Amino acid sequence: MCLAIERGAYHVILILNYDYLNDEVINKVNEVMIHNNVRKLVLHVISSEGRPTYLEKLRTVLSSTFPYSLVVRYWGSTVDDLVKIIKLYRNESMIALVSGDAQEFKGVLEGFSINYELLGVRAYA
Repeated sequence: MCLAIERGAYHVILILNYDYLNDEVINKVNEVMIHNNVRKLVLHVISSEGRPTYLEKLRTVLSSTFPYSLVVRYWGSTVDDLVKIIKLYRNESMIALVSGDAQEFKGVLEGFSINYELLGVRAYA
């Protein structure tokens, strides 16, 4: 069930893995907003950082979205938390942005046919 403020918004599931959040994530959120002509955005955060630490990492994203209505919701850090978001908002427009290479999250997103992009995947030699 959506909150009233979330109705008609574009939903971005932001999965923060590792200690990775930089301009690539910020640019992608802005690109999604411009490409989809978004005026209302809901960021659903999955992060092992927990409250309120994840907000520190989102500070730049939050400050770059001033002209828009923005809701940020923290859900937890597990695959089950991701499944809850998808089931609750499955009829809404959404994309998932995954920072880092998280196979368990990718499998769930693919299973539910959710569009996602991997951001900041690092190659190790």
